[in-house]
Formats: sequence, structure tokens, C-alpha cells
Amino acid sequence: MLTRFVRIQLLIFTIIGIVGVIAMVLFYIQAPTLLGIGRMTVTLELPSTGGLYRFSNVTYRGVQVGKVTAVALAANGAKVVLEVQPELTALMARLEGAATVIARGAAPPQQFDVHCPLGSLPLAFKTEPATVPADIPYLSADDAHLAKWSAPIGALERPRIALAWSGNPSHLNDRNRSIAFAKLAALLSIPAQFVSIQRDVRGDDAIALAGENRVTNVGAELENFADTAAVITATSAQ
Repeated sequence: MLTRFVRIQLLIFTIIGIVGVIAMVLFYIQAPTLLGIGRMTVTLELPSTGGLYRFSNVTYRGVQVGKVTAVALAANGAKVVLEVQPELTALMARLEGAATVIARGAAPPQQFDVHCPLGSLPLAFKTEPATVPADIPYLSADDAHLAKWSAPIGALERPRIALAWSGNPSHLNDRNRSIAFAKLAALLSIPAQFVSIQRDVRGDDAIALAGENRVTNVGAELENFADTAAVITATSAQ
């Protein structure tokens, strides 16, 4: 059984611990500020961030006066340089917001403040379902490629369905990303005009595709994804 002296000590330590936790939450973590309680929001457009990141301290003459709670690209301030595979440059150049599009392996700009892989952008921007950009379509084929493909694809009867069934055979997860052309047999039985946009056709698939008169194969004529986008657009055109 605890003596009265020990109980008093435990009570004192408990009070000190609680006060310490409250002080850490209020002054170090600054929970009220993060929750928007008593917060004054200041938005800055900076041409160079100098390593600015979320939760970094804002100081004035050595005294902390605030904390960065969010970092976002200024709508009119940031210059976006997009690096993609060479086959994608023509198509991605039409993407709104991309000031410069370069092919992978090309010399990047000499100076930049932030680098982020495309697949990590939703994490970096803390994207949620309600904040997903929804200006659709955000990619489109240009007039020159549309003119190239509108006549040959438009001559096919509707409905028209574009097909692609396999990816890069050297991909480590290719077995879960690609199927054999023969497995599309059931699909090809429906009344429709099919257009193959499969650019690289494997050996067995090439033999099966050559003997399939229900599929118009344009894959070998696609020079890049701008061609692919135009074919898909023409396929769905009224």
C-alpha cells in the first residue's frame, strides 16, 4: 500500500506530465494553428523557395513568428518542367500547366527548386477525392493528327472499339499487365468494328492478328502517343 508521501509524489509527477504534454501540443506542435484556431493565414508567391517545406518555421530576426502549414504551386508563379518518355512529348506538350516538356534523358534545366516523380504528385499535394483536378479532357489530340486519322477511322462502321492488350514484355510485372490476343476472341464476336492500336505485337499475337478480318490494325503506323490519341478520338467520334 502506497504511503501518503508516495501518493503526493505521484500526483505531482502526473500534474507535471500533463502540463508538459499540453505545453508541447500548444507551443511545439502548435495544434491550434494546424486546426485553424486563432490562425492568421498568409499566402506568398515565391520565385525560389530555398528548400521551403511543410511544418518549417517562419522566423523574423531570429524569432519564430509562424509555421508553414501548406506548400502549393502558385497558379501564375511556378514554371513546370515535365520529363516524359520520348513517345509522349508531343501529346503531353498540350497539357495545360506544363511550361516545358522534355524527353527523358534530355538535358534538364540547370536550376530548379523542386523535383517530384509523376506518380508521387498526389501524395505531395495531399490530393483527396474532392480535390482531384477534373477539367476533362485534360489531354487531347492536335488538329494535324486528327486530320491524319479522321478519314480512315471514320470510314469504319459504328460502333468502333480501339484495342490494346499488352505492354512492355520486359516489365517485371508483365504477366499481370498483358494478355494474349487470342483471349479477346469472345469480345470480337460482338457486332462492332475493332481497331488495333497495339504498337508492338508479339510473335503469336502477330500471327493471330494477321488472320483476324474483324480487326483493322493501325498499330504499326502509330509514331507516338499523339497518333494514338487521335485514333482513339476518331474511333469515338460521332
